[in-house]
Amino acid sequence: MYFGIQPIEYQHVSIDNPNSQKLPYCGAIYSNTNSKPRSLVSILKPLQYMYIVLWYRLELAIARDKGKVVNMDITQIPKSMNISPAKWMHYLSSVGVNFINPYEEGWNIPGREGGKPAQFNQITALDLTMSNVIAEYIQLMDKIEELAGTISGITAQREGAVSSSEMVGNVERSVVQSSHITEPLFWVHNQCKRRVLNMLLNTAKGAWEETGKQKLQYIFDNGERAFLDITPKFYYEDMDVFVSDTSKDLENIQKLQQLIQPAMQNGASLLEAAEVLTNDNFNIIKQKLKDMQTRQEQMQQQQQEAEAQQQQQL
Repeated sequence: MYFGIQPIEYQHVSIDNPNSQKLPYCGAIYSNTNSKPRSLVSILKPLQYMYIVLWYRLELAIARDKGKVVNMDITQIPKSMNISPAKWMHYLSSVGVNFINPYEEGWNIPGREGGKPAQFNQITALDLTMSNVIAEYIQLMDKIEELAGTISGITAQREGAVSSSEMVGNVERSVVQSSHITEPLFWVHNQCKRRVLNMLLNTAKGAWEETGKQKLQYIFDNGERAFLDITPKFYYEDMDVFVSDTSKDLENIQKLQQLIQPAMQNGASLLEAAEVLTNDNFNIIKQKLKDMQTRQEQMQQQQQEAEAQQQQQL
């Protein structure tokens, strides 16, 4: 049963295909190649269940761990000191002293001759620790974490867990290989974000059309202000959003910033170098370098024309 069915407000209409309608939500499907679509979380669920079971068993093993206990022959407790078993246990646990009088205790024990000192080497320890079991559970949990990292493509080096014996080149290659494995996931997610932004843009067109305004102003990344005319056909105009990869942009920005020193040696001003170094927009930096190159070419052309005029005068 369906309730409240009605036309979608601000339905985007494309000029290229007016009959094409879109649903008011966006999503993405991962890992649907020759199989049922499964997300990365769904793939790692069996490992998560096993990890939870091992963690529960680890808690039980820690709770059952009693350490090492003493096997004590109570006939070894000196009666002349008026020490009860409870007081003897108190001294043993708090002070760490075990009182034994081999010439007093154990004389009348069957099998021992009277007057012979008792043997006090009968105190033994019973190992009730669960250290081996606890270590095995922790080792299995570490193995599950390693397997989850292998499946997801997130290596220990990418998480920053680098040992002192690893070489820099090996760590860099591991990080790069991990980035290549996870790149398709980020690409699909970025495409989903682009569709969401495009839907918001098309919805905003309908909202601006209802305001009755004739002009729309906005500001570029470089601080410039632009104006847009809202015409009666504004709602039917096709607009799109282009999303850039921040990680690749940062890498390209670092490469472009390394070109500042050679540019200054070829005549670039200190102000132009500062504008490039302090900017984090790849397109703006690219445009700045293009303008610098254009000015340098103009200066070289003017210099060549001046030299040609001097030669003609001579």
